[in-house]
Order: sequence, then C-alpha cells, then structure tokens
Amino acid sequence: MKIIKDLAKSSVKNSKKDTLAIKLSIFLAVVLLGTVVFIIDSLRTEKFNSIVSTIGDYQVSLSEVNNEVYNSLTSNKNIEKISFDKIIETDFGGTIYEKGKYGQDLEGFNIKKGRESDNATELIVPERFIDKNKNLAIGSEIIVKNKKYTIVGIYDDYGYSFEESILIGKSDGITSQDLKSDNISIVANIWFKNPRDTYTFTREILKDLNINEWEAQNTGRLYYNKDILEYKMIYPSGLIPPRHV
Repeated sequence: MKIIKDLAKSSVKNSKKDTLAIKLSIFLAVVLLGTVVFIIDSLRTEKFNSIVSTIGDYQVSLSEVNNEVYNSLTSNKNIEKISFDKIIETDFGGTIYEKGKYGQDLEGFNIKKGRESDNATELIVPERFIDKNKNLAIGSEIIVKNKKYTIVGIYDDYGYSFEESILIGKSDGITSQDLKSDNISIVANIWFKNPRDTYTFTREILKDLNINEWEAQNTGRLYYNKDILEYKMIYPSGLIPPRHV
C-alpha cells in the first residue's frame, strides 16, 4: 500500500510540474505571437501612413483624360471626389506637374532653398534642374505654353542626372483647352463613395469608355493604389486576396 501511495504522490507532483510547464509555455507562446503580430501591424501601419502622406489615399488613378473621360468621371454617381493633375511637357529638360487640390497637401518634397509654391504661377524645382540650367535660380521666370511661372523653391530629389526633372506646381483647374492639348496630360485621382467596390466600379467605367483594363494597367494609364486597398483588405477578386498577399 505504501508503494502505491508513494507512486500516487509522485504522479500528482509530476502532473503539477507538467501543468505548470505547459501553462508557462502557452504564456510565452502567446507573448511571442503577440509581439510578432504587433511588429508586423506596426510596419504595415507605418507603410500605410507613409503612402497616404506622400502619394495619397485615392483608390485608383486614370491618365490620358480627354473630354469623354472627363465627362464620364464627373457625372459618375459612384465617385465621391476627383483630383485632377496636369502634366505639361516643356522643351528645356523638365516636365511641369501641376497638382490638383488634394495633391497640394501631400508631403515628400524636402525644400532646400526658398519655399513651397502658393499659387498656379509658382514652381518648385529639383536641385539638378538648376545645376543644368545655370541661368535659372529662385526668382527666375520661365514661360511654357504662354503661361509664365516663377521659381520659388528648390527641392532635393533622388532622380538621376540624366532623367528629366519634375517641376512641381499647383493646378488652377482643368479647361476644355487642356483636355484637347497634345502637350498636356490630365491625370484623375479617384475616390469612390464605397471603396470596397473600387474594382467593380472602375471596370464599369472602363467598359463604358471602351478601355481595356489589362492594357491600361500595362501601359501605366490605369493605376490601382494597391497598398492602400490591400491595407483595407480590398482585392481584385473581392474577398479572395491575391497570392502575394
């Protein structure tokens, strides 16, 4: 009998030790998993906030906007708002990018000298643009398509010296002449009233305009802001995420 009692006591003690070890293991596993999830979520949130502040939180953008596209977008009841940007070609090694109302609030340009542009007649230019054009400086005026601009700031960018410089300004709106011009490209940044239907609504718009979605994406005419959409778990096939997600 004594042997049985001793074995029983030993078994109980061992069970208590095993139970404690199991509880401790589960606790450590939960802490470790929670830490990993927290780190991953923090990185995703940081990336999301960075994209929102530098690129924007629009769902989709469409370039090569002409009269037909402009009228289709501005009359679409599924769209909450649109910000139109103007890209203007020049003949002096730079492209003027006039941002729409929403784009004017974005960050991402570190002003080294001067200041940000305040209106549609002012530009900020990259430092390498000034290096190439020794006759230009802050306060210099340039004329493009019968419009006079004043350089008010110099920003630092990461482009290569052989790349065309981007001159940043503010848009004063889209005119019918802008939509017809061969030297001006209009880009529409679009926010839908129901973001979850971004792909469905976009495909409907493209179908009405007889634009092939696959071709438009490959040529860069159509751009889905995937980092923003995927952060909110919005995917091309609905609830099913693509393989890379």
